[in-house]
Amino acid sequence: MSHELDFTKGKAAIAYTGDTPWHSFGTRFKKGFTSEEALEAAGLDYDVELQELSTPTVTCESHKAVVRTDTNDVLGVVGNNYEPLQNKDAFRFFDALVKGKEARYETAGALKGGRQIWLLAKMEGQIDIVKNDPINKYFLLTNRHDGLGSVAGRVTPVRVVCNNTLTAAMNRRVKDEVRIVHRGNVANRLEFAGELLAKVGAFYDELSEVYRKFAKINMRDLQMRTYIAEALRPYGGVRTEAEALAFAKQQEEEGQSARLITEVNNVMTLVENGRGSDIKGVKGTLWGTYNAITEYIDHHKTPRSGEEGRIQYMGFGTGKMVKDAALRIGVRFAKTGFVEKNLLTLN
Repeated sequence: MSHELDFTKGKAAIAYTGDTPWHSFGTRFKKGFTSEEALEAAGLDYDVELQELSTPTVTCESHKAVVRTDTNDVLGVVGNNYEPLQNKDAFRFFDALVKGKEARYETAGALKGGRQIWLLAKMEGQIDIVKNDPINKYFLLTNRHDGLGSVAGRVTPVRVVCNNTLTAAMNRRVKDEVRIVHRGNVANRLEFAGELLAKVGAFYDELSEVYRKFAKINMRDLQMRTYIAEALRPYGGVRTEAEALAFAKQQEEEGQSARLITEVNNVMTLVENGRGSDIKGVKGTLWGTYNAITEYIDHHKTPRSGEEGRIQYMGFGTGKMVKDAALRIGVRFAKTGFVEKNLLTLN
């Protein structure tokens, strides 16, 4: 049984439209669903409440437990200022848009025993990067009941031809994400997050410019390999040659170099033969290489937690971090034509 998908109620806490996901779990709707239907079908119709932390002799004054009321499971331990947001209140964020047919619910679910919930809505329209390679526009809302994160809503592009979840994290004029901490009246404050949705169009206009520029930039083999390597194992603060050499030596000592080479070769295979690589104007470009990295993360690389943990990995965990890095490095390359020299042997 999965340790990522929530099976608390005896079935996977997922509702979706469209094709059956790879894990084959969840409740499928043929024509979309309402927030009320999603709450029930995805097993999200539970509340959480704060309870005292105590032993027979001691009561904790500084923290409380977040308890799932239908099971009495403790989902997290939080400070006294923490204010929970119920699942039904989180879903209110999208209801007005869905009723106005500006968006429709496509996926909703819970992870880790109900500690983390998400709701994915598809916005109207597409953006075209090259001919026959459109991007669907999505918006993702996430909420945590374990005290380890805020309520977050973010723009989430999805490439149609391969269903890659592309990242939108870059230095930008238009903000793609809003976060609301669990303090005060979170449900009321969530109403004000609608200002982000009003900017979705402007954000996608900016993002389409970036992606189209990617499609116009051709890359040599070594540039592709260096870009892929830096995205998979970003150097972070490594900048000087001495620091880079020290980093490379550490990687070799830890056996990372051989694994990195294998991963780079795997992504290069997708550059040549991956989903959508046969579309004119994709192969050999920064756009094609970027998508090979996202395809590798979303569909090929096995998370440490196994296939059942793929949702967490690609949407919220290490996989998302790699895709974020791939976009940032790609933007830098598009501006300067420069990718940091990777001193590991990549050929």
